[in-house]
Amino acid sequence: MGPMTSGKKLPLIPAITLSLALAVSLLLSSCNYRLWQYPFGSPPPFDTSLLAEGISSSEINLSWTMPVEEPDTRVFQVYRDNVLIASTASHFYTDTGLATESAHEYYVIASDGTAELLRTVTVTAAAYPAGNTFYIDPASGSMSNSGSSGSPWHTLQEVIEAGFIEMKAYATPYEEGADMITVNGGAHIQGGDTLILRSGYHGEIYLRSACNERFITIKAQAGHTPTVSRVTFLAASRWRLNGVTITQEAAPVYERSTLVSVASGNWHGPTDHIIVENCDIYSINDASSWSAEQWDTLSCNGIGCTGEESRFLNNTLRNCNFAISIDGKRNLVRGNRVINFAGDGMRGNGHDLVFEYNTVKNCYAVNLNHDDGFQSFSVNGAPPWERVVLRGNIIINRDDPAQPLQGSLQGIGCFDGFYIDWIIENNVVVVDHWHGISLYGALNCRVMNNTVINPYSDRDTWILINPHKDGRPSADCLVRNNITENIIITTGASEDHNYILERNFNLFENAGGFIFSLAADAASLIDTGSPDMAPLYDIEESARPSGNGVDIGAYER
Repeated sequence: MGPMTSGKKLPLIPAITLSLALAVSLLLSSCNYRLWQYPFGSPPPFDTSLLAEGISSSEINLSWTMPVEEPDTRVFQVYRDNVLIASTASHFYTDTGLATESAHEYYVIASDGTAELLRTVTVTAAAYPAGNTFYIDPASGSMSNSGSSGSPWHTLQEVIEAGFIEMKAYATPYEEGADMITVNGGAHIQGGDTLILRSGYHGEIYLRSACNERFITIKAQAGHTPTVSRVTFLAASRWRLNGVTITQEAAPVYERSTLVSVASGNWHGPTDHIIVENCDIYSINDASSWSAEQWDTLSCNGIGCTGEESRFLNNTLRNCNFAISIDGKRNLVRGNRVINFAGDGMRGNGHDLVFEYNTVKNCYAVNLNHDDGFQSFSVNGAPPWERVVLRGNIIINRDDPAQPLQGSLQGIGCFDGFYIDWIIENNVVVVDHWHGISLYGALNCRVMNNTVINPYSDRDTWILINPHKDGRPSADCLVRNNITENIIITTGASEDHNYILERNFNLFENAGGFIFSLAADAASLIDTGSPDMAPLYDIEESARPSGNGVDIGAYER
């Protein structure tokens, strides 16, 4: 039986003069860290953070920020018209099944699971009126057609370039608050409409200066596989892309690029409210024969986002370099699958980001990049990144022992802080590296109920809270209810109810099959965790606790 943590092994990390770090820590120990390390403005107040708006004739999106004023918050209760409709750990919610053009009032309560802690103001949003639906078919369509189901247009690229979509554009150079310009006034397609794509190649989708007051939905027709070579949203707003295949393999000439780019620009203006969901995104369909050089020079980046208030949902990204990179704020990355990558699986460099219930697996070592399942860094004058949530993600170094070009993947690597008010909970991190979850420069961060292990070699994979690289200490962090092989806290965190695994993989249902739910006889892990601040849902979104107490690790049995 492995021990509950009390002592810690010495770190095998690049040397930082711990005496200096400890001296700085002692010097500042009586200070509120927000005074000496957080001169960047106050966090947004939770009560005014709720945003709600229609995205279709039957759906309304909601989002809110982390209530750092109440760190005991563990669940959000969403109310529509004074009726509780959902309880969620996330900061994002979609209300579905609404009547066309129906207007509703919403508010959100932050709770510790038993009592109300904070409440947002009430906001009103409405579902759209029913819009028009148009069809696009590369096999049988023509640009002289009407766009109906029986008379479809030819390709999506041609529809955009022909000016068939009315949009708004910022005057350039962009100035905040300036009036917008109508583009293609009176065109066939208006905000709130839907474009249905049929199988075939639809070209490259480039939407610049393309803002809408209502979402325009572009989606695959049921049973069809429409394909584009890449998608760019620049100075664009309110677009929803659903079920499209995006690959350079379809392009007339292969070009290494970012396959989905959601980009704000100083000249053209910001990008926001983009939804990319259920898409198949890959450099090429089968990269099994690629050499290291081909991986290094041909693999495309998957999704890159510097926009705001956008959502990336249930996409599959394969054979990519850097798969998902999010640099904006108030963005959601949920339910995506990253399979085979050569850079980082996910990156998050922004405020108010949520990465939840994603799977990242199969790292290919093809260059000198140190690959991470998730990485964040604040460098070159960037501010500390605040209020980021990593929840319920599965990170696997490799699931095939015969995989070529095997690399040693770092799990959750946050090496260049500071990181402020982060929540890292219910993740499974399975890597052949000592960096399981590592924070260098962390303030008020929680690392709770994660499963962090190395079944590949005898390296002990750790959870680490370290000072910033310049020696400034971490502060006010909590490490609790985790399964791991080592815990290293040099300063700035408390830890309890963690379990040091000591290679006893029989505690899991099927570690060889990468199933890390708890075995029925894992008595040392079941009901032995602390309920204090423990997440109220596990990695499968099942209620926690389910027995007499909270289980240790990501899964609740």
